[in-house]
Amino acid sequence: MKKRYIWIIIVILLAVSSGIFLKHKLDAQKQMIESSTGHKVKVITVPKVKDKDQFGLNVRDEHDKSIIDYTENRIKKDGFIGTILIVKNGKAIFQKGYGYADKINNKKNSAGSLFQIASVQKAATGVMLMKLVQSGRVSLSDKLSKYYPSIGYSSEVTLREMLNMISGVSLKEMPEKVTSQDQLVNYVVKNVEVSPKHIGNQYYQPANFVLLAGIIKKVTGRSYYSEFKQMIQDPLQLENTCFFDKYYGSINGRTVAYNSGNMSGYKVLANEQKYQYTNELGTGNLYMTNGDLYKMLRSFITGGTLNTKNTSELFTVFPPHNTYSSGLYHLQYLQQFKKLGINNGYHFHGAEYGYETIGDISADGKQAVILQTNNPNSRKPFNMVVDSDLYHFLLTH
Repeated sequence: MKKRYIWIIIVILLAVSSGIFLKHKLDAQKQMIESSTGHKVKVITVPKVKDKDQFGLNVRDEHDKSIIDYTENRIKKDGFIGTILIVKNGKAIFQKGYGYADKINNKKNSAGSLFQIASVQKAATGVMLMKLVQSGRVSLSDKLSKYYPSIGYSSEVTLREMLNMISGVSLKEMPEKVTSQDQLVNYVVKNVEVSPKHIGNQYYQPANFVLLAGIIKKVTGRSYYSEFKQMIQDPLQLENTCFFDKYYGSINGRTVAYNSGNMSGYKVLANEQKYQYTNELGTGNLYMTNGDLYKMLRSFITGGTLNTKNTSELFTVFPPHNTYSSGLYHLQYLQQFKKLGINNGYHFHGAEYGYETIGDISADGKQAVILQTNNPNSRKPFNMVVDSDLYHFLLTH
C-alpha cells in the first residue's frame, strides 16, 4: 500500500512538472512571435490540425509510383521547402512536407502545415461577391460609383472589370500603420485612382479586391472575415484555415516564414508586421493547409459553392487582353502550358513575406498540383516552369 502511494505521488509530480515545462515553452513561443512581428499574442489552446480525411494526411500511393518519383526528384533538385499535394482522379496520391516549418523548434513541414496563400485568397473574395450576385443583392454590372461615388471616374468602372483586373484602378502605396477594415477601405477610397484609358486592359492591382471586400461589408452589414466564415469556411468544413490574428495564437500547424534563399538556410526571418497583414484585406491574409486549399478551390470551380451559371460567369475572361478572373488564370491562355498541350483548367499563384503558393487544378477539380513554401529558394525560383512540368507529368501518366 505504501509503495502504491509513493507511485501516485511520483505520477502527480511528473504531471505538474510537465505542465510547468509546457507553459514555459508556450511563453517562449509567444515572446518570439511578438518580438518578430510586433503583434501582441494571446496564446490559446487550439485543437490539433484535423486529419479526418485523406487531404489532412501525409500520403504516398504506390500505385502511382512513377508520378511520385518524378515529383520528388524534380522538387528535390530545386531545393524545395514546404508541402506538396498531388491529386489524381479526385484522390490524394501524394502529400509530403520538406524541410522545417520551424527550425528553432525542430518542427518539420507536413500535411498539417499552414501557409499564407497570399493572392490566391482573391478567389474567395470573388466567390463571396458572386454569392451576393446569386442572391440578387449585387450585380456585376454595378458601377463602382454605386458604392464609392467619391472615387474619380468610378462611374466608368464595373464590378465585373474589378474581378478581372481590367478596371484601370491603381494605388501607389498602402498605409504603414494598423487599420481596421473600415479604415483601410476608407484609405483606399481616398487614394485610389482610375485611369479610363486603361479600362479593359489587364493590370494587376490588389486595390480592386480591397474595394470588393468593402462592398461585401456594405451589402451584408458584417465584416469580411465574418462573411468568409459564414459563406465559405463553415459550409466547406475548412478546419485547417484561419486568418492572421488566429494564426499567431496557434501552435499546431503554425509555420515560420524565412527568406534564406536555400535549403540549408533558416537564418533570415520574413517578418510580416501587423499593419502589412491588415493591408491585405480581401487580397492575401489567409492561412491554409494544402488540403483545405484544394477542397476550397475544387468547390469554387465545380459548382459546389455557387450554381453552375454563376460559377461560369465569375471565372469568365476576355482574351487576348485578359486571362485572369477572381484569383485564377486560365491555363489555355498561358504560354507555358499551351506549349505543353494543356488547354483546360486553372493556374493560381501568390507570394508574400516568405510564403509562396503555386499550383494548377483541372476544370473538373479532379487533377491538381499544389506547392506551398515557407522558405523560397531565390537561386532557383519557385515558378511556373517547375509547376507546369509537374502538372503536365500528372496529366500524362
